[in-house]
Amino acid sequence: MKDFHDSDASVVQVSSSSSSQPEQSSEPESTSSSSEEATNPEGTIKVLAGEGEAAIAARAGISIAQLEALNPGHMATGSWFANPGDVIKIK
Repeated sequence: MKDFHDSDASVVQVSSSSSSQPEQSSEPESTSSSSEEATNPEGTIKVLAGEGEAAIAARAGISIAQLEALNPGHMATGSWFANPGDVIKIK
């Protein structure tokens, strides 16, 4: 039985070339537009897909404790629960 380091497998090195055109990423734009759309001046934000309690609090600029205190209905089970699209208070 051969050891892993003694295998006859070829190693292929992939390098990125700086001569190719740089990829244009729309992620910063979509992130900022998502945040703008999900936050409104009334002191509420819309929960985005994949966001947990800490991410929501960080995006709102408040602590997790403040988020929980402002939204007791999302603590009904003893732990934070919110679905994407839920509107929660941040002020």
